[in-house]
Amino acid sequence: MKRLLLVGARKEAVKAAQKATYPFLIWNETFIPKRNSISAIIATKENSVIPAAKLRKKLNLPGIYPRTALLCRDKFLMKRLLQKQKIHVTPFSILSKKTPALWLEKTFGFPMVLKKRDSSGSRGQKIIRDRSRLQKSIQAGFLAEKWIQGKEYSVESFIQNKKILFRNITCQRISILCRQRSLRPYVKKLIF
Repeated sequence: MKRLLLVGARKEAVKAAQKATYPFLIWNETFIPKRNSISAIIATKENSVIPAAKLRKKLNLPGIYPRTALLCRDKFLMKRLLQKQKIHVTPFSILSKKTPALWLEKTFGFPMVLKKRDSSGSRGQKIIRDRSRLQKSIQAGFLAEKWIQGKEYSVESFIQNKKILFRNITCQRISILCRQRSLRPYVKKLIF
């Protein structure tokens, strides 16, 4: 019997899978399933996209493979690829410990955005509004970007055989909401 393999499963995903009639397995790094026992591999959270892609390739299953997964997860590599394809992106630079704050200020102005290359959903993102905060915030491997004022939209879609099967357009609104453990800004997605 073939099963669905969940990579990086959260409690909610496990509960949903338990309610479904389709059999499933939860992957851990020591367990490598046999090809003929798995019908699909699903990454259930953002940081499991690359491990799921590596497993798909190893088991020769359909879905995105490691190179594509890396390009989707690493903002620096993604932006460079988009630039090569002549697609406009926000001005950006990768930071090192020696990146001069004055150069960043002249290049991007204030406010500017500093973010992790491999994070998602605005996690770890900092909006820098002045020189003193900039000096304290420079971290090697982070991405610096010019701040663009306005609404942010994204388009999520499922594409199979070059045909769009599903499309969803969202507008993102930044708001500060109190979470139980932190008081950080995060993005609320609004579905049209």
